[in-house]
Amino acid sequence: MLAMVVFACATSGTVGKIICERNYQIGVIKSTNVGDAMIHRHYRGELSHPWSDPFGELQGTTSVELIYGGVAKNVIKVLYREYSNNLARPAFSQELQYDLDESKIIVFRNTKIEISEATNNKLTFKVVETPEPQFTPKGIPIIYR
Repeated sequence: MLAMVVFACATSGTVGKIICERNYQIGVIKSTNVGDAMIHRHYRGELSHPWSDPFGELQGTTSVELIYGGVAKNVIKVLYREYSNNLARPAFSQELQYDLDESKIIVFRNTKIEISEATNNKLTFKVVETPEPQFTPKGIPIIYR
């Protein structure tokens, strides 16, 4: 997974669930343009009852994304960004470079991506593998869409 998002639970039992909306499917070829998100995940809490989260642990949102930045001499540029409640978190961004002459498989935070074609306009790829836990460490279920 690009980022392990942990939502703590102050009460015993399940207070709701985490919904992870994503812009890709594992094993499906996808294309993106320069400046657009290759991978985007948006996490939001969904409460079972409005009173079941007294400290607000499930009320925020977190988004993570990898943005394609182009290619030069067969080295692709990728930007990792993380958002909290739709605001960019400057300490949570990272510029990455991958040499496609070394491998067509790039890995970031245990997510493996196979690159089919990279130009200065477009990237064609598929997500080969990414960890997708079914529960947070506190036992709150995670639903992927």
